[in-house]
Amino acid sequence: MTTTSSAVAADPVSVAVRSLHAMADGDRASFDLLYHPQAVDRENRVQPPSSRVPGPDGFYSTALWLRAAFAGPPTNKTFAVTQSHWLRIEDGTITEHWDNRDDIGMSKQLGWIPPTPAYLLKMARAKRRAKRS
Repeated sequence: MTTTSSAVAADPVSVAVRSLHAMADGDRASFDLLYHPQAVDRENRVQPPSSRVPGPDGFYSTALWLRAAFAGPPTNKTFAVTQSHWLRIEDGTITEHWDNRDDIGMSKQLGWIPPTPAYLLKMARAKRRAKRS
């Protein structure tokens, strides 16, 4: 049996791997190829409002948010945590995403838990700015 390039591109494993690479450093156009226009991220309750929209726009916004957050955490500490991500893939595009992350473990390793008074003040200011915009 031979496979065509489109069959390889639509392979669920290939789509999942490409989505990881796109989150790390993909451009906006790569998200159009990976995510269905109505794709839903079931884990975006804590993300910025621009990430809470369906489709490639929401997932690309999430990627930009994550890249900014992890490009150099303010503590300059490294961390190691486990994550698992589940994707529903239909006709070669992602239609739904769920995840299970160890956010508490990451926060402890980065020194965010327990939060310092300076960190609490910084977050309060950020929350006020976010509510205004």
